[in-house]
This record gives sequence, C-alpha cells and structure tokens, in this order.
Amino acid sequence: IGARQSQDEFAYALANALYWSGEISRSDSRLSELLFEAAGTVAAAIGLEYLEGRARYELTVSKGHRLRSQNCYELATRQFSDAIEIVSEHEFLPDWEPVYARANAHSAALDTAGKHEGAVTVLEDAVTEMFEYDVHEEKLNHIIHHLEGQKLETQAKIADLADESETPVTLLAEAQTHYDVIDLARSTGRTEQHIDQARQADPDIV
Repeated sequence: IGARQSQDEFAYALANALYWSGEISRSDSRLSELLFEAAGTVAAAIGLEYLEGRARYELTVSKGHRLRSQNCYELATRQFSDAIEIVSEHEFLPDWEPVYARANAHSAALDTAGKHEGAVTVLEDAVTEMFEYDVHEEKLNHIIHHLEGQKLETQAKIADLADESETPVTLLAEAQTHYDVIDLARSTGRTEQHIDQARQADPDIV
C-alpha cells in the first residue's frame, strides 16, 4: 500500500508539474502541446479527472492557436470545435473561450476562400452568442470590439461602392475605431494600410 501511495503521489506531482510547465511554455506552442499531452496521460492513469480534462482542453486549444497562426484556418476550426466538445464534458472549463476562438478561425477560413458574406455571418453570430456566456465585463468588451472590428474589415471587401454611407474606407475606419479601443496596434496598422490601398485604387473614394 505504501509503495502504491508513493507512486500515486509522484504521478500526481508529475501531472501537475507537466501541466503548469505547459502553461508557462506557451511561447513555444509545440513544447506546451507535448507537456499538456503528457500531463493528460499521467492524470488519466491515476484518475485525476479535473487535471486530465484541463490538460486535454489546453492541448486542443494550443493546437488550434498554432494552426491559426500558421494560417491553417480550417484545421484550427476543427481543433476549436473539439475543444467545445471537451468543455461540454466538464463544468469547470471556460465555455466561451473555444467558441470565440472558433469564430475567429472559421471566419478567417471563409474570408481566405473568398466567402466574405459567410465570414461576416459567422462574426455576427459570434457577437450575439458571446452575450449568452458568463464572461467578465472587461474581457467581453475586448471580445466584442475585436469581433466587430473583424466583421467591418470583412464587410469592406464586399462594400457597394455606390453606397456612400458604407464605402470600404468608412467601414475600415469604423473597424479601426473598434481596434483602437482595445489597443490592437497590429490590427489598427493593417486597417490603415487597407485604407491607403483603397484610396490609391480610387482617389474619389470617401
């Protein structure tokens, strides 16, 4: 009994060490994925349901973010869908987080494929859906501004040039405002470039 207890205690300590090492190794996504996978395996072996669930979730989300950063949007979308399934099995996991991440990846996949209207719909639905979750007010504010900015940026690609109230420039400028509120400098810079490109392509554009 003593030997078994010592093994379980060691496995418990190992699983936790692997999990938290994964948490602090996020700058290297491959390493964090390996650590979360190992933590989940050890936790499952000794029946640590909470830690196993968290490790599986973090592994799946980490893969999704890595794939999204590599512009593999469809594969990232699948990972975030898997993360949503994992969340449905455990009450202690953040239910809103993979929904938000999947919307970002899915809309990017559609946008890249030239399906801009579909991307806009995904982002609109995500904005509505996020209000259904119990998200901290400050975080929710960040999410909504981000999604609204992305939606407007995508709408600019399909704007009716005959409609002066919603030209590509006005839509991009509105997107830029949303990004500015939450200090997304990279997104603000991107929209500024797109505004310049739109004006160069049509000097008469508003």
